[in-house]
Amino acid sequence: ESQRAMEELQTESKVLHELKMQEMKVKANEEILAIEHNRQIKFERERIQVKLEEEANRNLQTLNYLRSLGETGVDLTAYLVAKESQKPDFVFMNQEGKTSGGTAKNAPNLHLKLKDIHN
Repeated sequence: ESQRAMEELQTESKVLHELKMQEMKVKANEEILAIEHNRQIKFERERIQVKLEEEANRNLQTLNYLRSLGETGVDLTAYLVAKESQKPDFVFMNQEGKTSGGTAKNAPNLHLKLKDIHN
């Protein structure tokens, strides 16, 4: 009987050891996932920061350009109105959802009503 008790203790010890090893693996995996998540967040922040800096630079260039036009006597209101009127005033959309635009004088407004496919 003492032999059997000894074997049970050894089996229990092995099971406990395996459980501890599994817990350590799970903890290590969680730490790895947390590190990877933090790395992804840092990368996304850096990407957004670069985009913001690029946009700020474009805005500054536009501001400087408009300022220089104004200093040379260009009517900025007329310039900006003329520039905006060159943008497309209608849009085509294909079945894949891709769009393209064009210009049209006095293009009508288009109101779409989508069919409810759930009823």
